[in-house]
Amino acid sequence: MFKIIVFTHGDLAKSLKDTAELISGSNNHVEYYSVPLGCDTGAVLSQVSASIKQSENSNTEVLVFTDLFSGTPFNLLMTLVGDHKFSHITGVNLPMLLEAISLQNQQELPMKSAVIEVVSRGREAIGDCNLFVHDLLEKKDD
Repeated sequence: MFKIIVFTHGDLAKSLKDTAELISGSNNHVEYYSVPLGCDTGAVLSQVSASIKQSENSNTEVLVFTDLFSGTPFNLLMTLVGDHKFSHITGVNLPMLLEAISLQNQQELPMKSAVIEVVSRGREAIGDCNLFVHDLLEKKDD
C-alpha cells in the first residue's frame, strides 16, 4: 500500500482525484493539494509536508504527482527532498493516476517498479488522434 498525493496548480488536483474516483471508486489513500493564484505557498507546502511525514511515521510509502516540471507545486515539493522520503512524478494525467491507483495495493511491487509502470502508462495514453482517424479511414477504403 502506498499513499498518492496529487499536487497541482488551481483546481486540477481536485478534478483529477474526483474524476479518478468516478472511474475507480472512492479512495481514502489519495489526497490532493492545490496552489491557487495568490495563495500562501508556505502554508500549502506545510500541509503536504505534514501528510508525507504522517505516512513516514506509519511506514507507508508516498507517490506524489505534480502537474508541470519547474512549476510552483514541483518547485515547492523539491524543497522537501532532503527532509522526507517520497517518489515524485511530474506531468500527471488521468491515465497515470488511474494506473497508480490500480497498483496501490500490490504489496510485493517495489515503488520503483510502480513509478516505471505509471510513467509508461502516462506516455502510452498520449496520442495524435488525427493519425488514428487517418488509419481508420484508410482501412475503411480497403
